[in-house]
Amino acid sequence: MSRLNIDIGKLIISTFDNVFESIIQCKYNRVICKGGRNSTKSSMIALAIILGVFIYRCDAVCMVKYNNRVFERLVSTFMEMLYRSGLYGFFKYKAQRQELVLLDGWQGNETKYSIKFTGVDDPNKLKSFKPRSGAGGFRYIWFEEATDFTGVAEINNVVNTMGRGEGEHIVILSYNPPKSTSNWVNIEYNAPCGIVLGYEKNSYVTQFDIEYTNEKGDITKETVRQLVHHSTYLDVIADGHADWVKTTIINAEVAKKANYDNYRWEYLGEAIGTEGNVFRNIRELHHNDYSTKYIYRGLDFGFSVDPSVYVEWCYNASEKAIYLHNEYVAIGVDNETLVYNIKRFNKHDFTVWADSSEPRTINELRKLGLRKIQGVKKGPDSVRHGIKWLQDLNSIYINPIKCPFTYKEFTRYEYAMNKLGEYTGELPDKNNHSIDATRYALCTRIDA
Repeated sequence: MSRLNIDIGKLIISTFDNVFESIIQCKYNRVICKGGRNSTKSSMIALAIILGVFIYRCDAVCMVKYNNRVFERLVSTFMEMLYRSGLYGFFKYKAQRQELVLLDGWQGNETKYSIKFTGVDDPNKLKSFKPRSGAGGFRYIWFEEATDFTGVAEINNVVNTMGRGEGEHIVILSYNPPKSTSNWVNIEYNAPCGIVLGYEKNSYVTQFDIEYTNEKGDITKETVRQLVHHSTYLDVIADGHADWVKTTIINAEVAKKANYDNYRWEYLGEAIGTEGNVFRNIRELHHNDYSTKYIYRGLDFGFSVDPSVYVEWCYNASEKAIYLHNEYVAIGVDNETLVYNIKRFNKHDFTVWADSSEPRTINELRKLGLRKIQGVKKGPDSVRHGIKWLQDLNSIYINPIKCPFTYKEFTRYEYAMNKLGEYTGELPDKNNHSIDATRYALCTRIDA
């Protein structure tokens, strides 16, 4: 890159340094770039792909869901970065084929490598979509505006088509998070990153296994290393490039004063939830600096499919807030195992409040060592009454890393919808096991 005399520091902000190199060198299987409006993430990705194709002599494919947005969201961004980097003479754009062809030297002959652009209106049409070189798959596979896609299954299907063949490849997704916490990208890529969201870093790396069906129809398992990065216009300002986002700064200040929640969503990239979210007072907890003088313990029983959930909460009356201290979640465990694991947290056998509709289970757990387990009293509208009490709290603090199951259920719990797609105000009796356990744990406060 130095022999090209390109000053990368004048083209991307420093928060992207690691992401930028990771994309070019394919250090990870997947890189997820999310964040607020005008964080310059798309420009960074485009430049990384341009340099990667130039350096490694390879192919790239860049996609949006709808073909009529290809030029606006992709081609124009690449053209801008080609001119800003001084590399415009090394590529030739072919509008009819929606393709940037790599040239052999400055304004030289066309090579067999290119950056292709396409919409994915009909994924089946992509089965014959091949790199210009014709061999192997695309090294770089970018999904811009990933929220327009239906889910990770659609993404994986396209990747299986675009990445087939020998050679390494990297999958890149970029998007501004939707409001709804139950949107698939907010579920799939809910990683603890984003300085503006209260985390220490803007990036987070994880590793997991996925299974998919290959072209021969065989089930294949692959270990995926994934980097998730969160960025905002504030990172651009902090890096000394406020002139890049002048209009954004003005608009953001107006939005901050007019509707702070919308500002958090649009400019900070925070999934703030919609009117469908039952709990709008969830706060992410990133420390253990809260009172543990008295802990409230609750247990919701599970069976063969549903999980048993044990939670421990601290209540701060002056703040009108609760803090999740611990969680234990298990599916299909016997009562002896359940008691053993609960007692790892509740070493001194303090009172545990549980579902009174299971008296036999409560009696058995008493015999196994939970001597102070009690069944909660249930009134005719106890569920709604308990939910209302939780909704009226100023804050419900949950550490998503320490207690991921409870965080997931509380942030994704939404009112039921009618056939017209309208929220009804009805509380669904599913995916609420930790919520029930919380109501039981705090029953003495709720009924006080």
